[in-house]
Amino acid sequence: IGFSNLYGIDLNEEISKMPHQSEINYQEQDFMKTSFDDHSFQAITSVSVIEHGFDSKKMFSEMSRLLKLNGYLMVSFDFWPKKIDTSNIKLFGMEWNIFSKDEVLLLIKDASEYNLFPIKKMNFQIGKKAISHVGFDYTFGLIIFKKDVK
Repeated sequence: IGFSNLYGIDLNEEISKMPHQSEINYQEQDFMKTSFDDHSFQAITSVSVIEHGFDSKKMFSEMSRLLKLNGYLMVSFDFWPKKIDTSNIKLFGMEWNIFSKDEVLLLIKDASEYNLFPIKKMNFQIGKKAISHVGFDYTFGLIIFKKDVK
Protein backbone atom coordinates (compact mmCIF):
# COMPACT_ATOMS: atom_id res chain seq x y z
CA ILE A 1 0.00 0.00 0.00
CA GLY A 2 2.94 2.31 -0.55
CA PHE A 3 4.98 2.02 2.63
CA SER A 4 8.72 1.50 2.27
CA ASN A 5 11.68 0.89 4.57
CA LEU A 6 9.68 -1.56 6.69
CA TYR A 7 11.01 -2.90 9.97
CA GLY A 8 9.68 -5.54 12.34
CA ILE A 9 11.05 -5.90 15.85
CA ASP A 10 10.45 -8.37 18.64
CA LEU A 11 12.21 -9.63 21.75
CA ASN A 12 12.03 -13.16 20.36
CA GLU A 13 15.16 -14.22 18.48
CA GLU A 14 12.89 -16.18 16.13
CA ILE A 15 11.90 -12.85 14.53
CA SER A 16 14.57 -13.53 11.91
CA LYS A 17 12.45 -16.43 10.59
CA MET A 18 9.36 -14.31 9.82
CA PRO A 19 7.96 -14.23 6.25
CA HIS A 20 8.55 -11.49 3.65
CA GLN A 21 12.19 -11.00 4.61
CA SER A 22 12.93 -9.43 1.25
CA GLU A 23 10.49 -6.59 2.07
CA ILE A 24 10.81 -6.32 5.86
CA ASN A 25 13.97 -5.80 7.91
CA TYR A 26 13.38 -7.95 11.02
CA GLN A 27 15.41 -7.23 14.14
CA GLU A 28 15.56 -8.56 17.67
CA GLN A 29 14.99 -5.41 19.78
CA ASP A 30 12.97 -4.07 22.68
CA PHE A 31 10.34 -1.68 21.31
CA MET A 32 10.63 0.45 24.45
CA LYS A 33 14.33 1.12 23.75
CA THR A 34 15.34 0.79 20.11
CA SER A 35 18.47 1.65 18.16
CA PHE A 36 16.64 3.68 15.49
CA ASP A 37 17.38 7.36 14.92
CA ASP A 38 15.06 10.10 16.18
CA HIS A 39 12.10 10.86 13.89
CA SER A 40 12.75 7.78 11.73
CA PHE A 41 9.16 6.70 11.09
CA GLN A 42 5.94 8.08 9.65
CA ALA A 43 3.94 5.16 11.06
CA ILE A 44 4.46 2.58 13.81
CA THR A 45 2.19 -0.34 14.67
CA SER A 46 2.05 -2.31 17.88
CA VAL A 47 -0.27 -5.28 17.42
CA SER A 48 -1.17 -7.14 20.62
CA VAL A 49 2.10 -6.21 22.32
CA ILE A 50 1.45 -3.71 25.10
CA GLU A 51 -0.51 -6.13 27.28
CA HIS A 52 2.77 -7.93 27.99
CA GLY A 53 5.21 -6.21 30.36
CA PHE A 54 3.80 -2.76 29.61
CA ASP A 55 5.42 0.46 30.83
CA SER A 56 3.46 3.39 29.38
CA LYS A 57 6.04 6.10 30.02
CA LYS A 58 8.91 4.10 28.47
CA MET A 59 6.81 3.09 25.48
CA PHE A 60 5.31 6.49 24.71
CA SER A 61 8.65 8.23 25.22
CA GLU A 62 10.28 5.90 22.69
CA MET A 63 7.39 6.02 20.19
CA SER A 64 7.33 9.83 20.32
CA ARG A 65 11.10 9.91 19.80
CA LEU A 66 10.83 7.64 16.76
CA LEU A 67 7.83 9.29 15.08
CA LYS A 68 8.02 12.22 12.72
CA LEU A 69 5.68 15.13 13.42
CA ASN A 70 2.17 14.17 12.22
CA GLY A 71 3.21 10.51 12.25
CA TYR A 72 0.88 7.76 13.48
CA LEU A 73 1.10 5.12 16.18
CA MET A 74 -1.46 2.32 15.93
CA VAL A 75 -1.81 0.25 19.10
CA SER A 76 -4.04 -2.81 19.51
CA PHE A 77 -4.41 -4.58 22.84
CA ASP A 78 -6.46 -7.04 24.86
CA PHE A 79 -9.49 -5.22 26.25
CA TRP A 80 -12.63 -5.55 28.32
CA PRO A 81 -14.46 -2.51 29.82
CA LYS A 82 -14.44 -3.90 33.37
CA LYS A 83 -11.20 -5.07 34.94
CA ILE A 84 -10.36 -8.74 34.46
CA ASP A 85 -7.73 -9.90 36.95
CA THR A 86 -4.85 -11.64 35.14
CA SER A 87 -2.28 -11.00 37.87
CA ASN A 88 -1.51 -14.73 38.27
CA ILE A 89 -0.89 -15.30 34.55
CA LYS A 90 2.40 -14.95 32.70
CA LEU A 91 2.55 -15.07 28.90
CA PHE A 92 5.84 -14.99 26.99
CA GLY A 93 7.53 -14.84 30.41
CA MET A 94 5.90 -11.47 31.18
CA GLU A 95 2.92 -10.10 33.06
CA TRP A 96 -0.30 -10.10 31.05
CA ASN A 97 -2.90 -7.36 31.27
CA ILE A 98 -6.34 -7.18 29.73
CA PHE A 99 -6.86 -3.40 29.66
CA SER A 100 -10.01 -2.01 31.27
CA LYS A 101 -11.77 1.22 30.25
CA ASP A 102 -10.12 3.07 33.15
CA GLU A 103 -6.69 1.77 32.12
CA VAL A 104 -7.27 2.85 28.51
CA LEU A 105 -8.21 6.35 29.66
CA LEU A 106 -5.00 6.47 31.71
CA LEU A 107 -3.03 5.18 28.71
CA ILE A 108 -4.43 8.04 26.58
CA LYS A 109 -3.50 10.56 29.28
CA ASP A 110 0.05 9.16 29.49
CA ALA A 111 0.41 9.31 25.69
CA SER A 112 -0.58 13.00 25.64
CA GLU A 113 2.45 13.80 27.81
CA TYR A 114 4.55 12.72 24.79
CA ASN A 115 2.51 14.66 22.19
CA LEU A 116 0.59 11.55 21.08
CA PHE A 117 -3.17 12.11 20.75
CA PRO A 118 -5.97 9.77 19.61
CA ILE A 119 -7.25 10.69 16.16
CA LYS A 120 -10.85 10.17 17.32
CA LYS A 121 -12.83 9.83 20.51
CA MET A 122 -12.81 6.35 22.03
CA ASN A 123 -15.88 4.17 21.68
CA PHE A 124 -16.16 1.75 24.58
CA GLN A 125 -19.31 0.02 23.33
CA ILE A 126 -18.68 -3.73 23.16
CA GLY A 127 -20.99 -6.24 21.52
CA LYS A 128 -19.58 -9.50 22.83
CA LYS A 129 -16.40 -11.16 23.99
CA ALA A 130 -14.64 -12.21 20.80
CA ILE A 131 -11.58 -13.91 22.30
CA SER A 132 -11.27 -16.84 24.70
CA HIS A 133 -7.72 -17.45 25.88
CA VAL A 134 -6.29 -19.31 28.92
CA GLY A 135 -9.68 -19.22 30.63
CA PHE A 136 -10.46 -15.52 30.00
CA ASP A 137 -12.99 -14.00 27.62
CA TYR A 138 -12.40 -10.51 26.20
CA THR A 139 -11.97 -8.60 22.95
CA PHE A 140 -9.42 -6.26 21.38
CA GLY A 141 -9.07 -2.50 21.61
CA LEU A 142 -7.48 -0.21 19.05
CA ILE A 143 -6.20 3.34 19.32
CA ILE A 144 -4.54 5.34 16.58
CA PHE A 145 -2.45 8.20 17.93
CA LYS A 146 -1.09 11.11 15.93
CA LYS A 147 2.07 12.91 16.98
CA ASP A 148 1.29 16.59 17.22
CA VAL A 149 2.44 19.61 19.18
CA LYS A 150 0.59 20.45 22.39
